[in-house]
Amino acid sequence: MYRRYFGFNAKPFSKTPDPKFLFYGKHYEEALQRILYAIEERELALLTGDVGVGKTTLIRVLLEQLTEDQHAVSIIDPLLSPGQFMRAVVKSLGNEPPKHMRADLVEQAQNLLLSFHRQGRYPVVIIDEAQLCSKALLDEIRLITNFQLNHLNLLSLVLVGQTELRTRLRKPVYAPLRQRIGIHYHLEPLTPEDTISYVNHRLRRAGVRPTTVFSADALEAVHPLSGGVPRVINVLCTNAMIAAFTRKEKPISLETLQAAAQEVV
Repeated sequence: MYRRYFGFNAKPFSKTPDPKFLFYGKHYEEALQRILYAIEERELALLTGDVGVGKTTLIRVLLEQLTEDQHAVSIIDPLLSPGQFMRAVVKSLGNEPPKHMRADLVEQAQNLLLSFHRQGRYPVVIIDEAQLCSKALLDEIRLITNFQLNHLNLLSLVLVGQTELRTRLRKPVYAPLRQRIGIHYHLEPLTPEDTISYVNHRLRRAGVRPTTVFSADALEAVHPLSGGVPRVINVLCTNAMIAAFTRKEKPISLETLQAAAQEVV
């Protein structure tokens, strides 16, 4: 109902990570370009950030920008065992069922990667929620970076995880993996200026003029009430729009936004 009230043609603050709503602030653009560079150079890249800063949305955009010679392999279950992980990679690369014995599985993966190389292609393996990976799985991830020729790697790897992953990798036991990371970017929350631009961007993408939805003082208050975290901004703004609809208020006042903030967990 609030969509019709404000005139939206889509939900401006949906929780679903929709690439068309990605706000290309300075940090997001830099993160995207760094990860793309790591992929082109076939290096191991690490993208970290707190919960809700937009890592998953950024990866969705990244996947859309991969070229025809780059084959995406998305691993969305970080709780796999090393053997399950390798089988998932092999299954994504070829049509034959993965082997069962580790030595056979490694040979199968090597042959598939060499076949990709002869075709002028290479896989891009993306592991999401990597902070949940076991040490054994992280060791396996490090080992697959050994799939290489004398002059280049046969695949790219992107580890995506929460801030705790960055802290974890600083421990001495993870030095062998850490030393193989070519690019690392930590995604920060939005600045006050970028928060305003973020809200306005999403409102425009939903088909309305921003000034018809939020009053100027309410818009400026979004950052201190959300900490600049996109996911929190989305929940806050959605709650405020629902409240404004029930009150028949437009644009949304500072008082309504502050009241909505009390409902954000």
